[in-house]
Amino acid sequence: MGNTLKNKKEIRITTFPRLHITLIGMNEKGYRMNGGIGFAINDPQLVLSISTSESFQLIDTRCTQLSKNQYKTLSQNIEKVRSQYLFKDNISVQISGETKSHYGFGSETLIRLSCLEALFILNDCKYDPKLLIRLSGRGGTSGIGIHTYFKGGMILDIGRKYEVKSFNPSNYAEGRNKVPLLLKRTPMPKWNIGLCIPSEISLKSDSEEKDFFDKTCPIANTQVYETLYHVVFGLNAAIEENDILTFCSALKNVQNCAWKYAERKQYGAELSKLESGLYNSGAMSVGMSSLGPCLFFIADDIPMVISKMQDSKFKCELINTYLTNRGRIIKYA
Repeated sequence: MGNTLKNKKEIRITTFPRLHITLIGMNEKGYRMNGGIGFAINDPQLVLSISTSESFQLIDTRCTQLSKNQYKTLSQNIEKVRSQYLFKDNISVQISGETKSHYGFGSETLIRLSCLEALFILNDCKYDPKLLIRLSGRGGTSGIGIHTYFKGGMILDIGRKYEVKSFNPSNYAEGRNKVPLLLKRTPMPKWNIGLCIPSEISLKSDSEEKDFFDKTCPIANTQVYETLYHVVFGLNAAIEENDILTFCSALKNVQNCAWKYAERKQYGAELSKLESGLYNSGAMSVGMSSLGPCLFFIADDIPMVISKMQDSKFKCELINTYLTNRGRIIKYA
């Protein structure tokens, strides 16, 4: 069960972002829809300082913040849960840290689950992860972030049973009755990983993401089979066997599979230039997280790649981090 502690009126939750390698079942009339693979990383972290309040309040101090629609959805979700459980106290939230929204880190899921967990803790009410996930409404498209929040590691989910409905990005798939089916959670090897966060590539709005899904889905069955092969026989097996070379090979192949290729193509030549720069600087393999535009890469010498990219004056933020097998950290004030 989740932790509870009486008479504590302020907590601090530190969360870790996830990288989402790819969705899988984006074909029509398959056994299942969506599904995907991804994993947690240590940086950039997101920190939420949360205290009791008479009404829901939020201050987002990050340079890239929640949109108005995301704030509205969050506040409605918190109020709905507070009313449902007859909680006396609401919460006041201050968000800080370097995890940017709209870049492919899963920050909205981190914020939603943190706020809900704090709401239960500060009202001294027991809970478990499954309850928080269900109440959050998140995980409608991908099950990566809702599971890495609690334990980190690699997540492989196999989506939901196929429904005769449109395919939607996360913000248009909230509140589904069933979340993606978790196939496995595996601890990640002790690999370092580099991040390349573009500074001058336009971010995709919620409506642009929805338009992309509408135009791209469904893809052909054979294209899904190809992605599934590289995910299960490539990425998944490489993680289990601590085989970084096979992981790099499979990651490269996934980038050219139909769904991931379409996601990357949204950003055109600017993203391709950054990717080429990473390879020319010594990266072994490069991927894009979720709908982007954040790139991540594996290299024998990540600091050297970062140094060469900086010398080449690419307009991006570069981070040397590592894979993590821990979930959020809760501290009581």
